[in-house]
Amino acid sequence: MKIDKNLICRLYGGWIGKVIGVIHGANTEGWTYEKIGRVFGEITTYPFFFRRFAADDDINGPLFFQRVLLDHGNVDVGSCEDTFLNYVSDGHGFFWWGGYGVSTEHTAYKNLVSGAKTGTSGTRMLNGKVLANQIGGQIFSDCWGFLNPGNETQAARMAATMASVTHDEDGLEGARFISGAIAAAYDSKSVIEIFERAFALLDPGSGYASMARDVWNYCNTNPDSWRSAFAYVSEKYGYQHYQGVCHIIPNAAVIVLSLYYGGGDFSKTINIANMCGWDTDCNVGNLGSILGVYNSIHGIDPSWLGMVNDFICASSSMGYLNIQTVSDAAMLSLRLISKLYDCPLPRGWSEAAKKNEGQLFHFFFPTSTHSVATRSGDGVPVKLENISKMDKDGNIVKSGLGIIVPMIENNQGFSIFYNSYYTPGMFDDNRYLPDLSPKIYPGDTIAASFSTKDCGRIRLTPFFKDRISGRIFQMEKESVLVEGCSDFELRFRIPSSRNIIVEEIGWTVLACNVAARETKTDLSLTLKSVEIIDSPSYSMDCGRIPTEVWTAVDTCPAGFSYLRGAMEIDEALSFSSCYLPTELYTGNTNWRNIAFEASFIPNSGNQHYVLFSVQGSSRSFLAGFENECFVVKKKASRGYSTLFSTQFAWRHGEKAVVRVELKDKNACIFANGIRIACLDGLETGGCIGFANEKFSNTSVLEYSVESI
Repeated sequence: MKIDKNLICRLYGGWIGKVIGVIHGANTEGWTYEKIGRVFGEITTYPFFFRRFAADDDINGPLFFQRVLLDHGNVDVGSCEDTFLNYVSDGHGFFWWGGYGVSTEHTAYKNLVSGAKTGTSGTRMLNGKVLANQIGGQIFSDCWGFLNPGNETQAARMAATMASVTHDEDGLEGARFISGAIAAAYDSKSVIEIFERAFALLDPGSGYASMARDVWNYCNTNPDSWRSAFAYVSEKYGYQHYQGVCHIIPNAAVIVLSLYYGGGDFSKTINIANMCGWDTDCNVGNLGSILGVYNSIHGIDPSWLGMVNDFICASSSMGYLNIQTVSDAAMLSLRLISKLYDCPLPRGWSEAAKKNEGQLFHFFFPTSTHSVATRSGDGVPVKLENISKMDKDGNIVKSGLGIIVPMIENNQGFSIFYNSYYTPGMFDDNRYLPDLSPKIYPGDTIAASFSTKDCGRIRLTPFFKDRISGRIFQMEKESVLVEGCSDFELRFRIPSSRNIIVEEIGWTVLACNVAARETKTDLSLTLKSVEIIDSPSYSMDCGRIPTEVWTAVDTCPAGFSYLRGAMEIDEALSFSSCYLPTELYTGNTNWRNIAFEASFIPNSGNQHYVLFSVQGSSRSFLAGFENECFVVKKKASRGYSTLFSTQFAWRHGEKAVVRVELKDKNACIFANGIRIACLDGLETGGCIGFANEKFSNTSVLEYSVESI
């Protein structure tokens, strides 16, 4: 295998096709063919338009399941279960939590946290036939096709292994079919070839295989009307024949007929699937992946791209990873392909892959924007256009995001900005309840590379916006005055701060002398790259943290995500647990050398901790009070191992201070100013947070993070 321009463009096309498909079908999910026809007639574009699209389970699954290779290096049942538990919060976000015995994923999660034996959590033997054959095995398997270009056999094996955590029987067949079709789409000459290669992966005795061949044959004998094919599917494979909330067979039949009648055209295929109804976001999302890879990004009509703006909002347990771009997801997939198949990345890509995940905006993927946007109080029209170029081998020849202004006059301006954080009011929906941590923190440095050409004289001034106060801070001392043709870097550091959540960073562009008096002219500049260099330096009075209200029953402290538990902001950040641990997380998964200090009051119960080096809800370290001791533990997979324990006197209702200093692979830990332990050889990197368990209540008064 060779990673070249063709592969890269198909990979990015697949990822953006998945996101487009999910958005396209999101607001008609569960609608019938008849209802969609009455309301919309012939669908040719998005039936609904979102300001921003919030998290969806169809995107969460492939986005985080591919991380099994990042975290474990292999795809076996045990590592897949660990990955599932690591990124899934208990009872909120990620999946549809419809109840044990109702939602397949909810049932599998409860099986795992209750101690189910490895390899049994999704089986028919444990959960029954109805749950085993629901749609989830199919809709979360796109990533395995993305990661195995042209190798549908390996894609199907990986997909079925991951899907077995939650599904069985036809649930696994759907995982094989979808992942195999995506893998085959990299080098197939037609959708007929895609279908046949994916079909060959199925158990010929399965109900899934029988349906797929039957529907395909019907389409072949009735090639002119997808509507007659859907009538056939509706009668023979409709929901009336199957139990459960969302069975895999009816929806897989829609995928087969849409693949056939779409004829390889991206828009036609996803529109047909959306007009069929049933589980539209799932079906259209899977088809978007297949057709996105098949056509590559260049075969997707640009009209689909604007509403996406390269943005992904997710709802895993890790708030930092819940703000991503399609480019981030595709870049991780590209790194994993390189590792899986031992093939080098082309020039430019190899250098980008060395940077911390999510901290470099390189604009290498055609059409990518990394969610950068613009606005103007002066009404200046601004257009963003990706201008990157690769040679046929995938080497980067040119890179950047073009910023084109057709009309501007002196003393007019606009802003280029990136959202480091989002609030519920920025979205039109919240079905999968994303809890978010900022991508940028006080102390971080933003290094942006620009170029200008015949722009006259303009001034660029960095700024950042605070979520808590709503203030915009202009960094006047870091502004630059640029004239004519110039290549330059504009670097600024967000100052060390107290009680600030960085919601937005950006640059104001002011036209100082671009044309003669009262004359409008055009203006263009290029944002070549942006790098976030993390060096956190901030403190937080927890009573000042806003509460993000997604629904009346799902709220979260701003900047935090959580595993489970009850929490509220009053004069402090207070949280309580039942028997299982309550855990809250904030910060950057890339943080390495930091000092983290927290002041808290153990109100009741006997287990109160700070968390550090958090890489997920089952990969972290904790330090704090447990019964009459101070302990340090490592959390991995489904349990804890004690690294250190000593007798320590602490009292309910009295403030305690715990400090953790992380340097390289060493951790020095202090309690109430006393050095308690220094531990070597730890994997010390990740987010921070707080935890308690076994009917405890804790109030965190303040905390601080400082780079060492």
